[in-house]
Amino acid sequence: MAGRSLKGEVDELRRNMREAGYTWRDIAQVVRDRCRVTPMTAFRLAHGWTQEEVADRYNDAWPSESPKTYKHLSAWENWRPGTPPGSTARLTSYQNLDRLAQLYQCAVVDLLDGADYSDRDANVRPTLVTPAAASMHNKIGVSSDLMAEEGDRTNRRDALKLSLVGAAAPEVVRRVLADAADEAMEFTRLSGASGVGAGTMDHLQSVLIDLDQAFYRQPHSAVFRVARAYRRRVHTLLKGPRTLREARELYVYAAWLDEELAWLALNLGDARAAEAYAIDCYEHADQAGHAELCGWAADILSTIPMYGGSVNRAIMPVRKGILKTPSTSPIAVRLRANAARIHARLGQRDECEEMLRQAREVYDRLPSEVPLRFTADAGPVLEYTLLDYAARSYLWLGDNDSAKAHADQALSAIESAAPEQRWPTKAASARIDLALALAKLGEPEEAAAHGQKALALGGGYRLLLTHAGQLDKALTSQYPDLSGVRELHERYQKLTQAV
Repeated sequence: MAGRSLKGEVDELRRNMREAGYTWRDIAQVVRDRCRVTPMTAFRLAHGWTQEEVADRYNDAWPSESPKTYKHLSAWENWRPGTPPGSTARLTSYQNLDRLAQLYQCAVVDLLDGADYSDRDANVRPTLVTPAAASMHNKIGVSSDLMAEEGDRTNRRDALKLSLVGAAAPEVVRRVLADAADEAMEFTRLSGASGVGAGTMDHLQSVLIDLDQAFYRQPHSAVFRVARAYRRRVHTLLKGPRTLREARELYVYAAWLDEELAWLALNLGDARAAEAYAIDCYEHADQAGHAELCGWAADILSTIPMYGGSVNRAIMPVRKGILKTPSTSPIAVRLRANAARIHARLGQRDECEEMLRQAREVYDRLPSEVPLRFTADAGPVLEYTLLDYAARSYLWLGDNDSAKAHADQALSAIESAAPEQRWPTKAASARIDLALALAKLGEPEEAAAHGQKALALGGGYRLLLTHAGQLDKALTSQYPDLSGVRELHERYQKLTQAV
């Protein structure tokens, strides 16, 4: 447990301090004080890297140089002034220090360890120092392997000696320690100070559930105004006094609101705003360590280019989301299905069917009951998503029989779902897929009938109208004189003018 506990504590420290706006130098200083390591080691731990990972990054950045290994890093990190000859510790060159500073995003001097002789300058005014923070080694214990990697125990003890406290008169020492105690109490008080207010998180959770439901039932412009107001409120809370735990929760709620705003903006016809919100969603989710939410952000980031005609730009976000999201999460299914749809749009049948296979495999391994977003059971909605995306994929691949079969199943899946999950726009989307397949299979009357039902269900949904436009074009170009096709065209025209 020891080594893992230390790593976990440093990881949590890094995450909390980065969220609060601290620099890598700030984090490294805390790590150095608590772990009693050299500055070079402290910066590496502050970034959460092993010696091997730093060596790999160094070699990637400067490939023409002789390769570095973890042994080089170990030798550099263990060197201190006064290291005896014959020791495995080595003082590295300025060039190596400069390159490490680039990797760690700090100054070269930050990586150096040594005594401060500035007090010998007669013009330097004396300053008080506070004792170093308690060692995490003593609190939780450290494995012998980790102790060996981070440096010699004796050297770490020597680094803790406080020259001023050791040399000052007793009354000065007492004053220093009294100031340090008062300062520590103030740190503790500020860490618990908060202006967030009781019940805020519960309220935000309720708001997100309401917005998620309203997305499919209320005018998007109205829902956008509400979501934007709450997003601004969360931003205000983040700038005010809050605990580190509250900051992380607020980052998560900010990201969820960003995700909602991204979809709303896309449906309101502003792809640029949608992408901005989606990027902000990913950044907040990533900083909060919320991998599943990163997946939702990647999902819309890969969807926006699909509707903007830049399909090639869609594949990278969806791949990033798949790599980031655990396969135990429902969004992992949706991302793979979305990737299949993108490959189909690019005419890549083998890749498309492989992603559909992976999506089904991940879906089959999910627990019997798992929330898709906030409260809804994932099963019926995910089943619909798999079938709907497969239907769309086969339409783009020109396999109309497979598209019809999957669209039929998607429609059945959403119509058999619980009432709170029977979202009209999803049924409408399945009907348009089915209608497109029927139109291409030479059944225009039935296709037009499904198109009419789809527009009745989700006619105010801009992305659905974009999809319906494909059906309208396919039918009017081949069957302009059929009454059902004319009626569908007239209804489609009126709806597009209204949104």
